Amino acid sequence: MEKPEMKKEGKDVTFSMLLDAPRDFVWDMMYSMEFIPAEYVPGLKTKSFEIDLRVGGKMKSVTVDQEGNEYTEISRITELEPKDRVKWKSETSMTPELNVETEEMFEDRMGKTKYTVIVHFDSEENASKVGDMGWDDLFMNSLEEFRNFVMRKMEEEKVTK
Repeated sequence: MEKPEMKKEGKDVTFSMLLDAPRDFVWDMMYSMEFIPAEYVPGLKTKSFEIDLRVGGKMKSVTVDQEGNEYTEISRITELEPKDRVKWKSETSMTPELNVETEEMFEDRMGKTKYTVIVHFDSEENASKVGDMGWDDLFMNSLEEFRNFVMRKMEEEKVTK
């Protein structure tokens, strides 16, 4: 299996990986709400995560720090092509560096799926700051977690390619 890759270019950070699973299945697993990273934000544990998967719908995550303080992040879906592409825009964030636009793409590669996430920051400086805060490594780990989840679910559900 290929490892996830990350590329920084100006204000954009791109993460991608190839999954040995059909595109529709990968899409369904991404938005099934069964997969929620334990640590969605560096240093904070995920308490809840919701997605209303439609244009105008929101993604809401609530995280908790070690002292019990809660933080809510909300993004809105601005574009949606089911099983193919989703685009999000941050509405609330705990730091200004995280007010981003994010695009997720699911591309069929002869029965496999290339999953790509492009995070568009408002400046190169903010893209670098977020990396320095540990987000890049955390996201790479989340991709590995997601790949393992998809492979396990394929086996459980006896999905064929």
